[in-house]
Amino acid sequence: MVVGIDGSEAAVTAALWAVDEAVDRDVPLRLVYATGATSQPCQAPYFVTDVAVEYGETCLRAASSMVAATGKTVKTETDILWGEVESRLIAESRSAAMLCVGSVGIDWFAGRVLGSTATAMTENAECPVVVVRYPRKVHTRKHTPWVVVSVDDRDGTDELMGVAVDEARLRGAAVLAVATWGCLRSDRSSADLDRRVQRWRDAHEDLHIHQVATASGLPEFLVMNKAHFVELVVLPADDADQVRAIIGSHCQPLVPYGECSVMVVR
Repeated sequence: MVVGIDGSEAAVTAALWAVDEAVDRDVPLRLVYATGATSQPCQAPYFVTDVAVEYGETCLRAASSMVAATGKTVKTETDILWGEVESRLIAESRSAAMLCVGSVGIDWFAGRVLGSTATAMTENAECPVVVVRYPRKVHTRKHTPWVVVSVDDRDGTDELMGVAVDEARLRGAAVLAVATWGCLRSDRSSADLDRRVQRWRDAHEDLHIHQVATASGLPEFLVMNKAHFVELVVLPADDADQVRAIIGSHCQPLVPYGECSVMVVR
């Protein structure tokens, strides 16, 4: 379970989000700081490596302390990686069960400045990626949290639904299976989707699984149904381009669900 740490509160939030994932899988929580410096310590001037290492160690200590404060039993590993941030995180993803990164915004502007790493991970990592949203306010549990999953007639839908079910059970949430207009072009496809959802309900009777259809895309659906608290959106890798529309910037999320996290499944 790998988490990219960069010194931001968003990255610490990602580390805390990943704790339950690591505990559930019984795997170490690996916190990594990528320096962004292409030179190895023996090749760069001393002051360059000294500052990079000192800052990285400070960031990792802070994140590790927050993880330890949860009181949950999880083995934590830390590492400083030398090289370009995105390429090093992608390399980490090749052997990771999941990669978690924070986001302070990956909209049109911030995607070029603050959230380019999150964008690159959702598009290029080789394991499931979660962009963990740093909330601007604390939500209460007065309302049922939802794990929203995009469903259609593609081959990977059953696997995607399985991931959503696992996440809902782990986080005490309900599952909302959203079928977009494109997969419901005929009565036959609609009936087939109904049967599949019912099969999921029968297999997971302990969870509330609700099915809805929308004539719009998933980001637009989230805008129109802002009364419910969405904790996590689960997307297939082919729909990774929707992450930007769902999350938006930190200060001004493109949609009201800009505070939810998004998982891209591979």
